[in-house]
Amino acid sequence: MKWKLLWRRLSVAAPRMTIKTHRPWWLQALVWIVILGLSGALALWTYDLGRSITGLDRGQIESKLSHLKVQLNRMTEERNQLSASASAAQSNLAIERATLEKLMAQVRALEAENTRLREDLAFFERMVPAPPHSGVSIRSFSLQREPGSSGIRYRLLVGQGGKPTRDFTGNAQLVITVLQEGRSVTLSLPDERSAQALGASAGSNLLNPQTYSLSFRTFQRLEGTIPLPSDWVLKSIQVRVLENGVLRAQQSASLPP
Repeated sequence: MKWKLLWRRLSVAAPRMTIKTHRPWWLQALVWIVILGLSGALALWTYDLGRSITGLDRGQIESKLSHLKVQLNRMTEERNQLSASASAAQSNLAIERATLEKLMAQVRALEAENTRLREDLAFFERMVPAPPHSGVSIRSFSLQREPGSSGIRYRLLVGQGGKPTRDFTGNAQLVITVLQEGRSVTLSLPDERSAQALGASAGSNLLNPQTYSLSFRTFQRLEGTIPLPSDWVLKSIQVRVLENGVLRAQQSASLPP
């Protein structure tokens, strides 16, 4: 057996042997350091070459970045100034609108006051001169249709002639004659049934005695609106001046044509 093993080792069938040269570890480390250094230098050279080819430089990039920052700050300031100006303009516009609405309301109020004063002037111009004798008389009584509705507005002026020595105390009464479905109907105010027929509510001025109360030394004016249904046709309204239930004066009026 031993001879067979010896013969195998000495013959061609014997296993091959490899002879390696032993290098010290510091030499191998030095080789690797040199290889890594050359690789880093090659990479840095490649980076610089690419940057020079593309025209990019760190100084140029920092300069452009600084310039862009300056532009951004300037545009931000302009944006803030424009925003402040827009806010101020909106505030001024809101103030001007409020002022305009207030002025328009004042104009409407002045127009209404002017209309009322003209009506008063026309009313007093139509006043009948006071009689020389003493006593209560109706100076003027007129009717007109209320704009935008079927109501009738009345205006009454009552006075005492001569040189009155006492106040007159009494009340006025309105007698309304209308055509309802072709027949004549007479209503009286203040009267609850008549007021209900006219569509007045329980708290309406048509039922308030103070609406028709008279108390004056020289003259007194009464005015109000009578809500007339749209399917009724007004013929006339008579006003009566009463003192303790005694008739002192009366006068009739109808709507102007």
